[in-house]
Amino acid sequence: MAIAFETKFQSAPLDIFHDTFFFSRLSLIESRLDRIRKTGGRQIIEEVDARERERMTVCIGMRWDLFSRQDLCDIAECLGGPALAVICRILCEDYGGRTSGVPDLLAWNTSKKTAKFVEVKG
Repeated sequence: MAIAFETKFQSAPLDIFHDTFFFSRLSLIESRLDRIRKTGGRQIIEEVDARERERMTVCIGMRWDLFSRQDLCDIAECLGGPALAVICRILCEDYGGRTSGVPDLLAWNTSKKTAKFVEVKG
């Protein structure tokens, strides 16, 4: 496996934009995706949030100022474990190719446990 982090100042693994990222970590990624599928990911969100939010750790794909821990847990619950695992897998397989052109809006309803991606056209 390639060295993922060389310095504490990196915001992502060195190879996240390469096609080798997913395959060099396949067993680790599949294990985490399986956990997300089965549990919905709430525990993972809570653990990472508790560890990193106060420090506002910089990492690609995360903006601490946009969503509270509760928002993130609610979104994960509304999406459901299987859907969240698919989204995470797609990002792991091709982060560089899948992060542009994402939907403009995510609307979720905690009482109905639904989430919708919305593309806004000008």
